[in-house]
Amino acid sequence: MIKNNIGKKIYIFDKLSSTMDKSKELINNGVSNGTVIVARYQTEGRGSNNRDWISEGNDALFSIILDVDKSKANLLSIVSAYSVLCM
Repeated sequence: MIKNNIGKKIYIFDKLSSTMDKSKELINNGVSNGTVIVARYQTEGRGSNNRDWISEGNDALFSIILDVDKSKANLLSIVSAYSVLCM
């Protein structure tokens, strides 16, 4: 179950090119589902559709590695938005 795996392993960095780049590197090294990658600052962050993601430092920048059924991957943005609304 995804909710039981998220955050069991957390990597925290002061500075990265991007949390997505580090995620890809860690996936290639066999990191487990639910791993969270956090950066206080990123130099080459990207948003959706490869838009620039500007970081001015001490931001909440993170990626979560999830092994998701590809047929349901499009639901992630909807679930993410809903979870923010429920906070």
